[in-house]
Amino acid sequence: MQIAERLYTSGYISYPRTETNTYPPNFDLQGALATQRSNSHWGEYVRKLLSTGITSPRKGSDAGDHPPITPMRSASEAELGSDGWRIFTLVTENFIASLSPDCTYEKVDITFLIGKEEFTCTGSKVIDPGFTAVLHRQKMEDSLPPVQFVKGARYRTREPRLTQKATTPPGT
Repeated sequence: MQIAERLYTSGYISYPRTETNTYPPNFDLQGALATQRSNSHWGEYVRKLLSTGITSPRKGSDAGDHPPITPMRSASEAELGSDGWRIFTLVTENFIASLSPDCTYEKVDITFLIGKEEFTCTGSKVIDPGFTAVLHRQKMEDSLPPVQFVKGARYRTREPRLTQKATTPPGT
């Protein structure tokens, strides 16, 4: 919180001690977004968003105190230091994402029979990354099966085999 307070008192973000997560109707979303158009990390995305039009943020709750935490001007890691930059990036990417279109993707489900046993394979293909183009931690990757199947077609199976594995903890 100390880092967020420093960013606030230095004019980089709005007041950070708020429970509100919806903008008042008179909030200048375009103006706040425009402050980020020259940033080397997300400026190109912001310029495109400003030219194509922003998406209205989803409605949240208004605690009656302050608007949601918003970037007030552009910055660089060199200006803010590592910890300040991490907070500023979190605030700014979430703000930009809240004005971006939804991520759209196509879901693929393949169900097939081998003998009398039914198997299912699922995957997805990103059509438009939308907000995930800037909110990288939620980015989706294409995960289509490695083979293109044709509905109703018959395929030969190779030698069936069973692979036995054990689970491992995350990060190992």
